[in-house]
Amino acid sequence: MPTNRTADVLRELLVRHLATWLPVALHRSRRVTVALAWAGADGGGAEAALRAVVGHATQVRGRQVTILALADEASDLPARLGPVEAELPPEVTVHLLPGGPARLPVALKAAAAAGAPLFCFVDLAGPAHAEVLRACANGRNGEVLLHATASARAALGLAGFPLVAEVAPLTEADGEWATLRTTRRPA
Repeated sequence: MPTNRTADVLRELLVRHLATWLPVALHRSRRVTVALAWAGADGGGAEAALRAVVGHATQVRGRQVTILALADEASDLPARLGPVEAELPPEVTVHLLPGGPARLPVALKAAAAAGAPLFCFVDLAGPAHAEVLRACANGRNGEVLLHATASARAALGLAGFPLVAEVAPLTEADGEWATLRTTRRPA
């Protein structure tokens, strides 16, 4: 499970990316899927993601948005997300599923995500699983924001992601995060 500071940064990256991705995806297609998967607790990320979708409610009208939320430690997720779900437009369907990222390929298949734009946020406790990344690629219609313990550049390339951006924190001696280093190269 990520530290509090890491969880805060991941949540902010998730919300910012989703806020950028969602309007473009809804412009391209009448149906989109957002998949959120955590190995462990979500650190408030699922609630933040739903609030980001609420912020785009006018763009969602007349479209179909499916949100999948998977977390190993999700016992409190229904209680936390209930009030936010009540704010979502009727075109948004939320599925809360037990289990972590390894269950993502099955969940995406059940949600009929194939062929439509797909955004995945995956927080892994270990190395990236090839089948999870292939499912996120969704036949080149997918984007993934991946938090992994090791570089997954090669695995992302093999899964079908043509462009990979890698972000790594730079720390100072006292443990505070100084900045983020980003590299973008073809996978």
